[in-house]
Amino acid sequence: MNSPNSVQAPTITTGTFRSPAARSRALLAVFVALGTCAVIGFVSSRWDMARTSGLNKVVVGVAALFWVLPLLHLLASWAFLLSHRRREFVPPDASTTVDVFVTAYDEPVSMVRRCLAAARSMDERHETWLLDDGNRPELRALAQTLQVRYLARGTTQDRKAGNVNHALQRSHGELIAIFDVDHAPRRDFLTQTLGQFRNPRIGFVQAMVSFANAKQNWVSRASDQTTREYYELLAAGTDCWGAVSLMGTNAVLRRKALEKIGGYQPGLAEDLETSVRLHAAGWQSAYVNEPLAPGLTPADLPAFVKQQKKWARGVFDAAWQSLRSGSYGRLTFRQRICYGIRFTNYLMPVLFGLGLLLLMVSLVADPWQLESYAPQLLPVFLAAPLIRQAGFRLLGQRRGSGWFFAGASLVASCWTHYLAVLGSFLIGRQAIFQPTPKTADSVMAWRLLVGPLAFLVALGMAGTWRVLQWDSHPMPFTLAIAVVSACFPLRLLVALLGEDRSRSQAPQRATRQERGNAPHAVRV
Repeated sequence: MNSPNSVQAPTITTGTFRSPAARSRALLAVFVALGTCAVIGFVSSRWDMARTSGLNKVVVGVAALFWVLPLLHLLASWAFLLSHRRREFVPPDASTTVDVFVTAYDEPVSMVRRCLAAARSMDERHETWLLDDGNRPELRALAQTLQVRYLARGTTQDRKAGNVNHALQRSHGELIAIFDVDHAPRRDFLTQTLGQFRNPRIGFVQAMVSFANAKQNWVSRASDQTTREYYELLAAGTDCWGAVSLMGTNAVLRRKALEKIGGYQPGLAEDLETSVRLHAAGWQSAYVNEPLAPGLTPADLPAFVKQQKKWARGVFDAAWQSLRSGSYGRLTFRQRICYGIRFTNYLMPVLFGLGLLLLMVSLVADPWQLESYAPQLLPVFLAAPLIRQAGFRLLGQRRGSGWFFAGASLVASCWTHYLAVLGSFLIGRQAIFQPTPKTADSVMAWRLLVGPLAFLVALGMAGTWRVLQWDSHPMPFTLAIAVVSACFPLRLLVALLGEDRSRSQAPQRATRQERGNAPHAVRV
């Protein structure tokens, strides 16, 4: 029997989730049900048409290619949305030892200082390490000034994965927290994440990735929009399915789990490959749906394209490696669905670009009879953004997300670059590592838009041809789809022209401001 003065230890329950409000879940379920009905109606009508229209099977197969994968992605995202749960906070174990790795290569010293200072100041007991793959004297001096451990190696083999594995052999913490230098963790980062490791089967914990410079300019805002749906909504759903993946930063891993799979896996998407290996080995994961370490998103088009090309090639490589090694086959059924969606995510912009080709041909000849089923696509097109908006309103944390047209314009306009990455992967060309620039480039690389703008001109010519032939074969729905598709690259073009003009006027404004602040001359 406990004495009156004794304190009973609290019961710690790990792996529990906090469900959204019942009203929010019910309302979201209604929206998803209506959207699913729209998808089923479209698919059933296409199936009937394929059986009765007498179209060539090759033509039907090509048309199906453009709809099957996007519709599967859409349905999967709705399933993740309905599964959205937030993990309950679990207090950390004070006896746990933690090593914090900050990986650096050639980033500005000021950026490294900001990240290191934030990492060192986090609550909970930990030791901070600067892993410098650039082996720079100024970073060694910075580490000494901030009183953190410094580690460099004589090679850059395997890039970030090699850097982390090199540090694993020279450190001893039970848990490893990893940050890219453009992310600055909050003081409570470890407090919010470490408690999940009270479950001995948890191999890693991933915290939400967010960006502090999302409002810097149009490109940064659009780039932020391309990731928000996954980071803020869908990742919490995949967590309930047991398949949230590492995102390269803002993560804590169990050293024992990493050692079991041979360390951090090398590759352009080393985080994704490591996630697959950990899940295939039976380790569980957890997602903390809080913006605990805001970072920097690309703020100009060249940086965004370079980042996306690296990520896309890394995902394709990770998919192939997981299939070849058998890791994918050792996943659970739900995990296979989640990773299957991740592995095919970068095919969506490619299908958009190829869909532009389908539109151009249809406007001239209509071999797929696109006009006959274009009206049935309208409910699906409307359901997707409406359900996403409902998800943010009912489940999201940050307001002012808008309709994500800027993000869609950015991705859709870069489809030629995704296609080039897919082509290089299919022919087996060696991937070249290029770190994402962390600062905006003052020179706008208009050559990156040559391909999309050329297809935009071709689409305009096809639309003009259809208008001239309107009396013989009107195609209002197909032409409407072409106009909407053309709005994506046009929106990006207008935004870039505006930012280019702002940059050219900035020196003039600065000069006028300097004149206004200068002391007035005194007439004698």
